[in-house]
Amino acid sequence: MSGKDFRIDIVRALGSEEDPADLIRMIDVLAEERAKKRGKRLTDPDYRFAAKALCILFDPVKPGVYRAEMQRARTAFQRIASDAEVEERFRQAVAGDLVEAEDLRHIFAKSPLEVLGLEAEGTTTV
Repeated sequence: MSGKDFRIDIVRALGSEEDPADLIRMIDVLAEERAKKRGKRLTDPDYRFAAKALCILFDPVKPGVYRAEMQRARTAFQRIASDAEVEERFRQAVAGDLVEAEDLRHIFAKSPLEVLGLEAEGTTTV
């Protein structure tokens, strides 16, 4: 499995200024970081967790406002698919809550800006 397996869902979840390749890379990076944190191989649940947390896949426990906020937050990582520096910033951004959370409810209880460490920066643009 990889982020590419979510292409149909990604197209549905895309914001007007988002590139599908960037969302695919975000899913892959988050899934990789979760597996690395556990010291284990990547699994399908790692990819599904990433896709749900990044608002590509539906999850019934996700608050309604979370999706729109996450879509705005993702724009801070535009060009992640082609820019190693943006990818590294994303890896650092997901290193806390998104990598360590056992349950998506922990993630959905917070603002996407907080989850991605963007709230402290006060910006969602690169």
